[in-house]
Amino acid sequence: MPSFKFKSDIADLMGTLSLSETLPFTVTDQITRLKSSLAELKVNTRCSGFIIDGDMAIDWKTYFDANYDGTRSGTPEFMSDRLRRSLRLPRAYVQSTVDDLASFYYVGQWAAVFNPSHQSNLLEELRNDIAGSVTSRESASSRTTNLNPKLFSDRQDYGLFLLCCKPTLAAWKSSITSLDDWFQEAMQELIARSDGKIDPDTHRSLFLSFAYHGVADFADIGEK
Repeated sequence: MPSFKFKSDIADLMGTLSLSETLPFTVTDQITRLKSSLAELKVNTRCSGFIIDGDMAIDWKTYFDANYDGTRSGTPEFMSDRLRRSLRLPRAYVQSTVDDLASFYYVGQWAAVFNPSHQSNLLEELRNDIAGSVTSRESASSRTTNLNPKLFSDRQDYGLFLLCCKPTLAAWKSSITSLDDWFQEAMQELIARSDGKIDPDTHRSLFLSFAYHGVADFADIGEK
């Protein structure tokens, strides 16, 4: 069975600047973590799929050289909290890989909560909150990750499927929250060190470092 292989030109995408003074991990560290988890999960290169919205894909080599007009696109229910809040701001917002990781989480959370295998008034209330504002969604996420499979009332109100998903969702949400906090701290430090203007290579390195960290976290959760 062929193992999963990563592009050998990742160093070209990363640029030449080291972030060792800002981050205690490297992309190489996270690729090693990811490869280990994929091996345990027996994930290989024999897969097929399709990509949608290709016109919205970014080019890593030019993304950080572009000027942003403040336009955002996407489905609000699946946007990160930070990206959704930015919709109300007049200034430009550069969507990060942590925003994308959070979006992936919210899609997974939606699928678990809206699974049709169970119906109840409390579950319907949870679904409405998941589909609501940033504040109501955050409250619903907290309720979801605090469900207790050992409680009969939770099993009765929310169904076995969602309760089975709870450990994964809780660990996943914790990872996203930590990465977001960490990313913002790293961004602020880099902005302070560069007099407000981060050069493209540094930006690219930062984004890819967190992208691989988030994917490695998710694979690690799946492995467990």
